[in-house]
Amino acid sequence: MTQIGNRIITQIYDLSIKFRLCLMGVKNNVVKNEDGIAYYEGGSKFNDTIVLIHGFADSKNGHLMVAKKLLFQYRVLIPDLPGFGDNAKNSQENYSLSYMSDKVIDLLREKKLEKVHLLGNSLGGAVAMDIASKMPELVKSLVLVGSAGFYRSDVRTVQNEILEGSYIFDVKSDHEFKLLVERLFARPPRIPRFLFSYFSKNFQAQGGWYRKLLDDLTADVPADVLTDSIAEKSLDNSFNDQVKEFLMPTLLLWGEEDRFFPVEIAEFASTIIPNSKLKILKNAGHAPQHENLVDYMDELLIFLKESESNNYLTGDI
Repeated sequence: MTQIGNRIITQIYDLSIKFRLCLMGVKNNVVKNEDGIAYYEGGSKFNDTIVLIHGFADSKNGHLMVAKKLLFQYRVLIPDLPGFGDNAKNSQENYSLSYMSDKVIDLLREKKLEKVHLLGNSLGGAVAMDIASKMPELVKSLVLVGSAGFYRSDVRTVQNEILEGSYIFDVKSDHEFKLLVERLFARPPRIPRFLFSYFSKNFQAQGGWYRKLLDDLTADVPADVLTDSIAEKSLDNSFNDQVKEFLMPTLLLWGEEDRFFPVEIAEFASTIIPNSKLKILKNAGHAPQHENLVDYMDELLIFLKESESNNYLTGDI
């Protein structure tokens, strides 16, 4: 595809995002702090706030369809995680999980939010759990969607692969990008070849940056653990212990065909998080909000209403 063709597609895509934001009444802002965290914000400030946190190699745009369904009942805040989306990419910065969660906390403080519903998908789930561990008083309820951050010895996940040194997001060809998409979705969307090529080339261009981010995210493992087994690294990099202390209502929302973090991980997580429910969505993979939005929103809205009314019941799997 020519540079002119790429530029035209980019302009069309940007315009489509701006048009959707305009229709939704969502504002696109950048916090004027040292790092400049980009975020979308919409809905009434008189409603409860829900914060939507995207996964690795994604951006705030990945939650727009979810936000559209929430705006009439909630104030919605969707940040770009540091190093992703419209945020700066600083090769000298250490983009650790703790750094990412701290920046989201800084944003919530800047917005003067005292209690929020927190939803995270994949890496965003690990960020959400880190926030809940650091500031449990800030989290009214927690929603983990195909979340990273759990370890079960008999279930292999993408987290194991990354700790073993695999850079699955550093794709080098259209074929590798196709394999990644097929793993992400239960039923990959059919898109025109020229669009597929455009998305593939853009993704490939980020490969080196994604390698750096993965290195930063796994650098939190203590030095004495690095020489130990992958199992020990995975356990040390998990929230298996921290979540046992969570008191907030928690929803585990999982695609039945998740190939990044198989549903067995969700089943395990539901046994160690005290006040949790597990809902498995059919015909969905690692990003169920893109494949089964109807059931996703039904389960999410039911959970949010229950958590607000204090009628939340545990053990419903």
